[in-house]
Amino acid sequence: MLRKIIVFTILIDLVALSFSSAQQYTFGWEGEDIIQQDKFLDAGSWIPNQSELPGGDSCFITTDSVLNLHWRFGKGARHKWLQAFILFSEPLDLGEMDFIGIDIRGSDCSYKINRHIELKFEDGTNYATYIWDNLAQIYRWCERLTLARKQFTNSEIFNWENIKVISFAVVMNPNDLADTLEDSGIVSFRNLIAVNADSLERAEYFESLDEIDNLTLDTIKANAAAAIMKRQASTGLLRTWKEDNSSWLYGHGLALKILTEEGIWEDSMPVNDFAVAAENLAHFLAEKQEEMGFWPRAWNANTGNYIVYVEDDNTVWMGDFPWIPGGLAAYYKKSGDNMVIASINKARSFLYDLIDDNGRVNTINVYTLAKTEVNNYEGYAATIYCLYELGDTITAKKAMHRLLITGWESDLKYWKEGPGSRRPVLLVNTWLSSLFEKAGYSDMALESLSLAGKVLFTKGPGEPPGLDGVGPVATWYEGTLSYISARGPGSNYLFSELADFINSDGTVPAYNDSLGAMAGVWAVNWSSLDATSWLYYAAAGKSPFDTTESVYALPTFMHKVHSVSQDDNIVIYASQDKIYIIPNSNIYKGEIKIELYSLSGAMTGSASINPAQHAIDIDEISYNKRLKSGVYIIRLYYNNIIYTQKLVLTSN
Repeated sequence: MLRKIIVFTILIDLVALSFSSAQQYTFGWEGEDIIQQDKFLDAGSWIPNQSELPGGDSCFITTDSVLNLHWRFGKGARHKWLQAFILFSEPLDLGEMDFIGIDIRGSDCSYKINRHIELKFEDGTNYATYIWDNLAQIYRWCERLTLARKQFTNSEIFNWENIKVISFAVVMNPNDLADTLEDSGIVSFRNLIAVNADSLERAEYFESLDEIDNLTLDTIKANAAAAIMKRQASTGLLRTWKEDNSSWLYGHGLALKILTEEGIWEDSMPVNDFAVAAENLAHFLAEKQEEMGFWPRAWNANTGNYIVYVEDDNTVWMGDFPWIPGGLAAYYKKSGDNMVIASINKARSFLYDLIDDNGRVNTINVYTLAKTEVNNYEGYAATIYCLYELGDTITAKKAMHRLLITGWESDLKYWKEGPGSRRPVLLVNTWLSSLFEKAGYSDMALESLSLAGKVLFTKGPGEPPGLDGVGPVATWYEGTLSYISARGPGSNYLFSELADFINSDGTVPAYNDSLGAMAGVWAVNWSSLDATSWLYYAAAGKSPFDTTESVYALPTFMHKVHSVSQDDNIVIYASQDKIYIIPNSNIYKGEIKIELYSLSGAMTGSASINPAQHAIDIDEISYNKRLKSGVYIIRLYYNNIIYTQKLVLTSN
């Protein structure tokens, strides 16, 4: 008889698409000119750096129908900064404006990195700046690059009602020692505008894809699923990018769930190709899990050897990791494959060790074990999904409650990028909108999706129009499809435009342009596992945040039930048949006494462990050596501290 301990804490043949009932929602936005056009296009109004700076750096201004900053960097590796600014006799007032937009076009230049563009405002005391990475070499118009005013450095202390100077600059940081040759180019600017967020149109309702031509959506969905399966290597991994044979972690969680949804099992045995592919991937993940419980970020698909272990700061990227235990749980609930249970247990234990009692989600340095809050709310969204997939609504709601307090921009009505950034980012807003709508916060979800459709809309270098992650610079298929999966306003328009650009093999590209590292994103037009997974969900009218219906009940996983204060320095876990008590051995030198009571107050058992022992069988605590199902009180005595916890024991 398997017993469970449950511990409660206190508290591709594409045919034409036709859509009919889409709401009238206009993507993008219009604003007011910050500088009058006659002044903006007067070359004499702009003051450049000295015509010749040390090292041979120089710049000058010309205007035609746009403002052109001609820049030239001389030889040598150093900080290079070429600026043109305009002075105002009467200060400008942008105090009521929430978003600033600008069109920028670069030019072909010798170096394809390290050529940044800066927009700066000055109030006479402070300055507020924003820098677009590597944008000076994009030789096409990047239209309506939108910034929330709060994205600028010093935004909180800057006097936006008293702007005396506005400047544009081309910047090169001295971090590329090989960058020593002469270089030059032209950056052009037009349509410097601003808008108040309250004036932006918001949608009235969520928008599902129309079902007029259901066969078309079914065909797209089926082709996407088949294309995902065909990306599987002999290792079981799926190729995120066929071009370099790399397999990145996040997309495998999405894809495993898709293969599982399409798979068929009988008596836990796979009986179609999707089920076989799901099993191959799940077994690879179970076998390649790190002892701590996480997975490397990327592998070589053919060899199964990892190529990226953790982030550059040695932490686990939480926007990726939780998708894997979530995918494995969905796989187990449909397949009943016991081979993945231990892996899910280990991953859940690792995950719970990173969630504070107040719902804060942390990451961890895998070498120093130092924990810090995740810097991107994608990590919260992925964690909350995983908790729901594992059946833990209590902890999921704790994390969501923390997001309501710390993550929501109540004045502009969107989800911030993370605890330290107010940048509107697409996946944060589409992921959290999906989760919060399901939790009953429909107004919030619709507001954030509406705003994303305004400030992240782009036409990129051509077709299809869509949304970008942070730019907007080019159409990001993955992000646009995540928006459609979240039923964002205008989804029918976006999908109808995008469908013509689905590859003949059923996949979609990552972006509609190949720009490399640009403006905070990495844009390539390669066929993408991640984007194709979102295509599947969009066409299916589903979200990967929908939890999987159980066929096989999830086993009881090791579950963190309490982490007392930092001063007490002790962690308690429970699994199927053991109690894990992990104190700081530098503090707790003596034994820890354990007592077990019935709800009536009768002591039913006791035991002791020392700090090095860590675990004890639950039956070893009981006087009868075999506890019955029921509710108990467990009490710990250590260092003159008494800790009491409710414990429920069940059998199945």
